Amino acid sequence: MRGSAETDWTGSEMTPLLRCAGVVAALLATSLVLPMTMHGQESRGLVTGRVVDRLTGEGISDAVISVLADSNLTRSGAAGRFTLRNVPVGRVILRVIAIGYAPRQLEDVPVGSGRPVQLLIEMEPRALDLADIAVEAQGPLQDLGGATSNASLGRDEIRRAPGVQEDVIRAVSLLPGVGLTTPGRNDLVVRGGSAAENLFLLDGLEIPNINHFGSQGATGGPVSLLPIDLVRGASFSSASPTVAYGDRTASFTAITLREGNEERWASQLNLSATGAGAIVEGPLGAGSVVLGVRRSYLDLLFRALDFSFLPTYWDATLKATQRVSPVDQLSLVALGAWDGIAFRNDDADQRVDNASILGSDQRSAVVGLTWQHALPRGAWTTTLGYTGTNFDSRQVDSLGRALLTARSQERAISLRTEMRLALSPQFEIRTGGVGRLAPWTRYAIALDGQNRRDSLGIPRALAVDTTIAPASLAGYLEGTWRPNDTWRVTAGLRGDHYTAPSTLLHLSPRLGLAWIAAPAITLSTSIGRTVQAPPSIWLIGDPSNPQSLSPWKADQVTVGLAREFASGRLQVEAYYKRYSDYPVRRFRPSAVLAPSGFEDALTDIPFGLEPLGSSGRGTAWGLELLARRQLGAIPVYGLAALTLGRSRFTGLDGVERPGTFDVPVVATLLAGWRPSSRLELSGKVRASSGILTTPFVLDGDLAGTPDFARYLSGPRLPSVWALDLRADRRWSFRRTQLTVYLDIQNVTGRENAVRNEWNLRTRMVELDRSIGRLPSIGVTFDF
Repeated sequence: MRGSAETDWTGSEMTPLLRCAGVVAALLATSLVLPMTMHGQESRGLVTGRVVDRLTGEGISDAVISVLADSNLTRSGAAGRFTLRNVPVGRVILRVIAIGYAPRQLEDVPVGSGRPVQLLIEMEPRALDLADIAVEAQGPLQDLGGATSNASLGRDEIRRAPGVQEDVIRAVSLLPGVGLTTPGRNDLVVRGGSAAENLFLLDGLEIPNINHFGSQGATGGPVSLLPIDLVRGASFSSASPTVAYGDRTASFTAITLREGNEERWASQLNLSATGAGAIVEGPLGAGSVVLGVRRSYLDLLFRALDFSFLPTYWDATLKATQRVSPVDQLSLVALGAWDGIAFRNDDADQRVDNASILGSDQRSAVVGLTWQHALPRGAWTTTLGYTGTNFDSRQVDSLGRALLTARSQERAISLRTEMRLALSPQFEIRTGGVGRLAPWTRYAIALDGQNRRDSLGIPRALAVDTTIAPASLAGYLEGTWRPNDTWRVTAGLRGDHYTAPSTLLHLSPRLGLAWIAAPAITLSTSIGRTVQAPPSIWLIGDPSNPQSLSPWKADQVTVGLAREFASGRLQVEAYYKRYSDYPVRRFRPSAVLAPSGFEDALTDIPFGLEPLGSSGRGTAWGLELLARRQLGAIPVYGLAALTLGRSRFTGLDGVERPGTFDVPVVATLLAGWRPSSRLELSGKVRASSGILTTPFVLDGDLAGTPDFARYLSGPRLPSVWALDLRADRRWSFRRTQLTVYLDIQNVTGRENAVRNEWNLRTRMVELDRSIGRLPSIGVTFDF
């Protein structure tokens, strides 16, 4: 099972999990005939939160919040706070009305008898018109700007998606535009781009990598750092978004953490097939605090299954908010993670298995302090942030010889400030700047020459021990004009300056246009440029890299059509994308540098630790479809996504080839049914074309390595597909709630082709396949 420490961390000997899954399945089946509540009484819950102005963030008092199909209603008070008591347990529909704002209707608000439900309801300034109620799910109104390619997922949409293991990044990968990578990993490859080209924002703070065991120089990993119960929602864009965000050329994902409830102290305990966690939250001064802690026990599970490697991780997430005045709010976000892999090398077989696994111990920390000040017709927001990760990576062969040792420190401080103003009801501007300084960036790396050969096959060992201090500064200005009720024009300009590898000012213009052709039909188009600087570890792969590398650019044009329905949306979009100054590999003239996230020093040079240039070119084009139905009065929901895309890149040799992630077809179909407020059933099918392959060298000193003279010329792997199923059952008691779920990935047991790999024992090429059926169980207790 080569490379499994960084892929799906699973194996074929799953008998203990299958037995546990059988017990949970029996429990779920039995629960269908059990009483829904204790003592025959209808359980009630609590909904609390704030109603605020979308633009200023200022609380809206005297807004009416009501539960449809129920007489329960309340009004917001000071700072927009409200509390709805005695709300029926289950999924309810909330309607929010405030003078001077467009009414909103939240279709899918889950109410339990345990912890209070905490909502932040953002209202759009507009004259009151009861015939024009915005109907939407509970997801965030995170503004990524632009006119196309945006999609949002709420917390409960993420939670109930089968097969994603309640992982926010894995749920985002179901959206159109995201291609196929290694199963069981969160490596997003979007519209021809690599896993190094994605930007992740956590409450507005840029995060280099938001995964445990994160891939250095990229953005992927096996599992997200964030527990789903602390996530409010996620917004995703695969086109050029607002100019407020930059330095990435593939995708932008903005994750928003929820605030703690201000009504009372509450807690949650959760247990799953891979770990355990706890959450505590409650009022704190003129605000709230919420803290979540998780610990995996994959090491115990893997030891029981007699695996040769034992991964484990911890993480802790904190969010605290304080309203220091009617127009000022402070919020603190802190995130810490510890990852480690232990190896068992008791016999020769274990040593051979471990030889192709890159071990990685990591310590990560993120801290962001945000001040938001409401202006008469806008808001001023400033965020001071710190991100830091210590990497300790190593890989040894079956004889214990070190192939790679890499100890790194990547730490940075950042300052972002932004002002948004509505100069008139038709015109809004957004302007700001962000600076980033990484003075504590250090690399101590040794890579064996046998695993770092040049284009002639000559060993070129690398030994680096250096400290660098990359820095960047960006400024932007954007305007949005709505001349009438049918047109919206957004235009912006961003400038990025880097101290390395280029000291030039890089400009990124962007333009978006949307036309409401009919009351529920919108035509849109956008065109824009994004610029990205190479990851800092690429700069130390060769002494020439700081001079030969430069930021690369992506110019993209999109055209889209969207049709709104009462409880859903249909969207079709076409795009064309062109890369310039893309990084090329001097030791591999046929290839551009497009890391997918998984690194194996036995197979290829890891982390970009090689001579690089910036003469690459590329194009990507495609057609995407997204259809969504929200859970509402009819207890059925669903999502259908189709991606048709191709990509081509040109390396140092000047030959155009398919892109590394050229997968022509990716399709996802997800559907769910809620027959009652206590039971939910859902399923998901995902299918795609197979990936391209590169033949291996079969003999000589280079045997077992990719033959770059025939780069990506091997046969495409067979198409893949998998069916995932999930069942959730809830029991409501007085002030407590118990939830049990069973999630089965790949129900049919199909062993999909993952990649070709070199067998170190037989010294032959073999087809690596995914595991078969994989059950996952979970229990959550809210109180």
